[in-house]
Amino acid sequence: MRVLCVSSSRSDVGIWRSIWAALAASGGVSLHVALTGAHSDREEERGSALSAIPASARVHAVDGSISGATPAEVAKGMALIHGNMARLLEEVVPDIVLVVGDRLDLLPAVSATLPFNLPIGHVHGGELSYGAVDDRIRHSISKLAHLHFVSGADAALRLSRMGEQPDRIFVVGAPGLDHLAATAPIEREAFLGAVGGLEDGSIRLVTVHPETNSERPLMPMEAILDALDALPGPTLLTASNEDLGGATINARLRDFASTRRWVRFVPTLGPGLYPNALRHAAVMIGNSSSGLIEAGYFGLPVVNVGSRQDGRLRGANVRDVPSRAHDIAAAASACLGMRFDPAVVSMYGDGRAAPRLVERLLAVTNLADLRSKEFNVRDVQFAAPWYPAHARERANMVGAGP
Repeated sequence: MRVLCVSSSRSDVGIWRSIWAALAASGGVSLHVALTGAHSDREEERGSALSAIPASARVHAVDGSISGATPAEVAKGMALIHGNMARLLEEVVPDIVLVVGDRLDLLPAVSATLPFNLPIGHVHGGELSYGAVDDRIRHSISKLAHLHFVSGADAALRLSRMGEQPDRIFVVGAPGLDHLAATAPIEREAFLGAVGGLEDGSIRLVTVHPETNSERPLMPMEAILDALDALPGPTLLTASNEDLGGATINARLRDFASTRRWVRFVPTLGPGLYPNALRHAAVMIGNSSSGLIEAGYFGLPVVNVGSRQDGRLRGANVRDVPSRAHDIAAAASACLGMRFDPAVVSMYGDGRAAPRLVERLLAVTNLADLRSKEFNVRDVQFAAPWYPAHARERANMVGAGP
């Protein structure tokens, strides 16, 4: 089976890492990886991806970036990805294309497959994030896809209600947790040195992206910086993504860190440092999906700011606040000293998603049969496999109808 995976930024590399490893180890897969989007113009992002891709895989560059400063420039970047992806598909002729999530740069990569009538496998479909255009992109990709590997029973139900066939929807968990589970701990002193000599104390880990469905997409960033200034303390800032406005946020974060000795700005923490940042931080602040998906694996308290992640499943470790400095500062202060039981607040699996995904993929005997899709109208029920059978109905089973 020739599998082509599409990666567009550092944010999806953490998800892909375990999937790529499982595909490469399966023995039945010829693995190809297309790097596009942020990998096209950010060396640190491309390097992060290259370090995660198994040596046996073939890597392909699909030039095209959505880091433009205007909507027109972003649209032109999407068109470039579309054309370059078409050329790659003609060269590789994959049996199936796998994609993750909801990024603007993924939409042209997926739409380019349509003239080739290729099966699409979609990871992390069925979720909600009302405060970003990603929400619409995710659902669009789901409707173009033929297989769905989802993070939880709620997402599976949502896809079936969108008409996707239940026997093509597999609850596997969030693959990003697989990497967290496998990453070796780094001692606190070594971690502080690795992120630029950050002073010890109650570390605030901050990741903020534009709120792309808002009239003021940078408001969460402005409020967060004001809140941090109100309560100075060890703070680790990581870069925004390539959404429109992301470059402006990154410039502001760099300036903020350059004038405050208690702040460090690290564009990307990478596969070793990021899990340990979640391990050593006292609180995470921002509006990244990582706060809802990965942070719970370590029981880390999260202050989720604004509406970007509205609709996404979250554990009791997450506090939702508006984009107001006072509310953010108060919530962050209240979180200090707290830690949650990961078994209770981690809503997205047990760190074994990739093996489940690959097992389901390789069980498909004829990928060509996937091209014919039917519209589901049945009421269905899904359960997360990481819960004991007796606990599924109480903990993570959802359904519709009698």
